[in-house]
Amino acid sequence: HILHNPSPALTSITISDHSPAPVKPVPVETVPMLKVLIQNLPISVNVDKLTSMSAGCGQVKHIKVQPEKRSAIIEFIDPNGADSFFKKHNRKMMDLAIL
Repeated sequence: HILHNPSPALTSITISDHSPAPVKPVPVETVPMLKVLIQNLPISVNVDKLTSMSAGCGQVKHIKVQPEKRSAIIEFIDPNGADSFFKKHNRKMMDLAIL
């Protein structure tokens, strides 16, 4: 019988200071994602194939295929297009390669 004993989690750090400043939440701007990086592409994939894959997702501004890296970058005009493409094609099989 083997017991798993994970290391204790660090819950808080106290730093002593003479005048502690109140903690203020800092707003984080979310930048809409317009580009999708596709990796592990089969060598057979070209701009035409990526164009047809992205057709149902939204209007494409630019597609850059990098065959030496087996990757491509698809830039959409609308962030919803990039999100839609990601959800539709992430971890999908294409020509025996998982994207």
